[in-house]
Amino acid sequence: MPVRFACPRCQTRLSVGRRKIGASTECPKCRSALVVPNEYEAETSLLLAGIAKSDAPATDAQAHPEFVVYDEVPDLVGRSSHAPPPATTARPMLPDPRRASASAKLATVKSVPIAPPSQDPTGGKSVAPALATRDRSLLLVSRRVLYLQGALIALVAVVAFLVGYWSGHGDARSDVPTADSDALDPVVIEGKLVYGARNGTVSGDAGAVVVALPVDASPPTGIRATGLRPRDPEPAPDHPGVAAIGQLGGTYLRADEQGAFSLVVPRPGSYYVLLLSRQTGRPSSRTADASDLAQLSRYFARPTDLLGSRKYHLERWLLDGDTRPISHDFGRHLE
Repeated sequence: MPVRFACPRCQTRLSVGRRKIGASTECPKCRSALVVPNEYEAETSLLLAGIAKSDAPATDAQAHPEFVVYDEVPDLVGRSSHAPPPATTARPMLPDPRRASASAKLATVKSVPIAPPSQDPTGGKSVAPALATRDRSLLLVSRRVLYLQGALIALVAVVAFLVGYWSGHGDARSDVPTADSDALDPVVIEGKLVYGARNGTVSGDAGAVVVALPVDASPPTGIRATGLRPRDPEPAPDHPGVAAIGQLGGTYLRADEQGAFSLVVPRPGSYYVLLLSRQTGRPSSRTADASDLAQLSRYFARPTDLLGSRKYHLERWLLDGDTRPISHDFGRHLE
């Protein structure tokens, strides 16, 4: 299982293989340096990221509103004067009587006696208006309304459970595992490209090109190779070719001075990974493989312009949190 954690600077959720715990890498979004945490630290970072993205806390009055629950009183109009109804007391219910503010309100709203029709200040219908006149800051809620809302919530929960249950059992493909939301996090794959220098040493292929192209996507028109070739100056992020690869869900980058690179793809999946050397070339008699050119023609207008006479390696990879580091030795320089 991969280690999933959040960048401490921009809270971007990342997914890295477990073997990379303790290794240094960088955030694909903000480019800040970070160290892959262990499972406990990763879980803590996700919790902190969730807190950082939450809304600001509400004020005390908004977070703890005070309300009064009252009972409905039967209509007193029409009762005989010689048989007045028994006095009824509306009992306000506060959420926390230990609070000073709640105690003050309780002192002002103790009881409201119900008078006969000739003396009833509320018209003989409900004690709610009387409570409202005593303290207009209280939220008056009928007990009957609370019961109805509770019953409605319970009914909705039951219906939602039944719908989910039957939907899950009615799907013929319910036994096929599906990816959870965390599986859509970016994937970081480390790698290194080397070649045999003329002096017999093995050196990093500085400036080598690394391109990840999603297998299930292709651009409407072929991408031009201008600016993407190893001998071209490193393109800016808004270069048309780099932008077109990014819109497909792929990635374009160059290896550093030691030939190392950190490949970041937006989500797990199958990709064609093209490794194109800057320091080594093919002999003039050796042309690019026809099947490789056919695959690359799905993405580039003229693949031969991109490859030129440079050595390359094209392979289909399943890139996810468990993918091993990508490395390749282009061999000796043949030019």
